[in-house]
Amino acid sequence: MSVDYRPQQSFQHTLKEIAVNRQDPCELVRELISNAYDAKATEIIVMPYLQKKGLIFFDNGVGLSESEGDKKNGVVPYVAFFSIGKTTKTKGSGIGYKCQGSKLCFASSRVTVITRCAGEQEWRMKQIENPKQSLNENYDLTPVRTAEPWAALADQIISEPDDRSVALLEILSKAFFEKDFKQGTLIIIDGFDVQDYGKYFSVGSPDTSYLYNYVRFVSAHGDVRQFLPAESGFTSVDTTSVISNRKSKPANLRILTDPAAGVWKLEVVPHGYPYLPVKPEDEKLVSPSTVNRLRDGRFCARYATVFDHEGQKFSIIIAVDGKRRTLDGYNQLGRQRQSGCGIPLSSQRGVFLTSHGVRVCSYNEVFREDALVGFDVLADNTEHHLVFIDGPFELVTNRNSPAPDSLKLLKEAAFLDKVKAFLNEIITKRPRGTILRELVERLGQERTHEREDQYHKIMAKVKDSLPGRSMFQVDAEGVKGKWFIEPAVGEENMVGAFFTLFAHLVPANSPAIAYWNRPLTFSAYGIDAVSCTDEKNMKDSFQYLEYKHTFSADIEFNHPFSITNEIVCWDYAAPVIGTNVQDSYNYVAQIKAILNVEDKPVGFTLGDIRLKSGMQAIGHEIRVLSLRRLLAATFKINHRDAIAVKA
Repeated sequence: MSVDYRPQQSFQHTLKEIAVNRQDPCELVRELISNAYDAKATEIIVMPYLQKKGLIFFDNGVGLSESEGDKKNGVVPYVAFFSIGKTTKTKGSGIGYKCQGSKLCFASSRVTVITRCAGEQEWRMKQIENPKQSLNENYDLTPVRTAEPWAALADQIISEPDDRSVALLEILSKAFFEKDFKQGTLIIIDGFDVQDYGKYFSVGSPDTSYLYNYVRFVSAHGDVRQFLPAESGFTSVDTTSVISNRKSKPANLRILTDPAAGVWKLEVVPHGYPYLPVKPEDEKLVSPSTVNRLRDGRFCARYATVFDHEGQKFSIIIAVDGKRRTLDGYNQLGRQRQSGCGIPLSSQRGVFLTSHGVRVCSYNEVFREDALVGFDVLADNTEHHLVFIDGPFELVTNRNSPAPDSLKLLKEAAFLDKVKAFLNEIITKRPRGTILRELVERLGQERTHEREDQYHKIMAKVKDSLPGRSMFQVDAEGVKGKWFIEPAVGEENMVGAFFTLFAHLVPANSPAIAYWNRPLTFSAYGIDAVSCTDEKNMKDSFQYLEYKHTFSADIEFNHPFSITNEIVCWDYAAPVIGTNVQDSYNYVAQIKAILNVEDKPVGFTLGDIRLKSGMQAIGHEIRVLSLRRLLAATFKINHRDAIAVKA
């Protein structure tokens, strides 16, 4: 029996993985709009199919050709639409090229595709039930040709319509097909697999519709490179340079809405990212350096540039708007106690990567690069600015983050030097460059003040807690009557300080004298100290000593057991003979015996130290001592319990 040694792939499994809306259900709309722009569409229509919790999408692009003359990479566009990893697009020539965005359509109970190319007399239609389960390598994609697709819509696709679907059929009438659908693609999706469908696809006014605003803020129709200097505040020079980097022309995109008047209509969605308009009087508002509270700022400024890097063009677009200005200007976006359309205002602030004008992901990390030192405050304080870094970035499969090669590019010194050169040009030469400079300076000052204030608060809290903490007195010469505060978690250095101090005060005839090896060093790295067991013969009696606040068999020891001789902690969890303890260097030890001073337990030993593999054993034992118990066994102690302090 022969074995097929070639790798195998499950079409259905891969499709089920791809056809998932991992970030946002409206990713489907984003991908379809990107495809429409790649297809040179001038008209796009988006309509929620409310009755069946689905979507209807139309664009008058080139259509899905099945002509052999349009075959690229071994596949025609019509077949590529239904395929995985097959595309007729050229990398870098359009927004998408992986041919996987359209697969989001298949996360549905039924998908219908109607398409027509220039010169064709009929429309071609294909309807697939349960596409995620049905589509496979052997599925017959042969379309049905029809001269009356409007009839098929009413009879087979949008059958038994309710009032909402009647409105759809009125739009997709015979006149629509004969006048507007001379070429292009119509996609009807039933039963879109999404939770809370109404949240994302319910129709309403532009101020309340999630879908409407998603198209404006996230999709290719909201191209971040499209802005009008007279309205957005960008100079005509910046506008010309950035727009020249675009290849596609704006389409007329309409979304079906049902305003308060109850009249269904197709609402035109403006093209380009909705930058806040800038009026001449806005430029006279208080600047970042003079406003009393930065969060109340209404200052604004706009900057943009295009630069070449390794033969490719990139754009940087910066819109500075004080927080109060954005709160007042973006009424449709959500903020505390106000959901708006469902898209939060915070999601539109900071730094974003965009590919061919389409927003990909947040990338505030760019300002944390060493090359951009001096502008690092912009990484964390994002509420006053919006920065787009646009370019032909290669994306991962779901198109929601950059591919490794793109991330590598964004860290290259040569690329970042060009970004920094533009930022420096703004603050030294650009009109209203002082706005960005003052914003960076003010944020830096507030960050310094905030850190200092936080530092003061932490230390004040520590100081205020001291009178109420547990304390003790030791009946020993030189310290009689003095109160000592017990070490708290994180104060291992105090354990070492106390052990060193009291090691000098132990009477020579004390039964505990053998446990007080005097520390000779105090290190800030590695093992904490070196002590000695015989000061008359120091060279041969050095010991490595580590301090801990608490020792427990459940907590991994962070130094090698192989070189540790003694561990002094303030106290330990009750030891159980035979319990294993691990370190961070692949050694394991076992609790062997309890150490006592006149029947008072003061510690225990760790023995049988070996590598976890069991192949190498270490001969020595480690002594673990509780300083709290050792003090009580050595001196007369006066203890005072902690006092609860009201907050």
